[in-house]
Amino acid sequence: MECDSQDRGTITCNYDDGMQTHNMSFLRQRFDKQGREVFEGYGMESIADFARNVNVLLDGGSLADLGDYPDGYDGLEATKIAAGVHESLETGGIVEL
Repeated sequence: MECDSQDRGTITCNYDDGMQTHNMSFLRQRFDKQGREVFEGYGMESIADFARNVNVLLDGGSLADLGDYPDGYDGLEATKIAAGVHESLETGGIVEL
């Protein structure tokens, strides 16, 4: 068994299941006070946030009504950073973004 933050989880390997990465922060199962199965974690939270944003827009709201949220520009910047990291690793040099 190996545990580190690189893969956001614990890596296990056994004969029957092979190698697996368990990420308990992405999706966790629990039961509420009524015994109902509930899933939580940052994977569920991001999906719920997206659904709330869609509902605001469907109810006639605007993008401004959503407040701060990552948009396409944030995604583009994150992609530029990831591509720069890869280029730097490949060339061994500093990459200007």
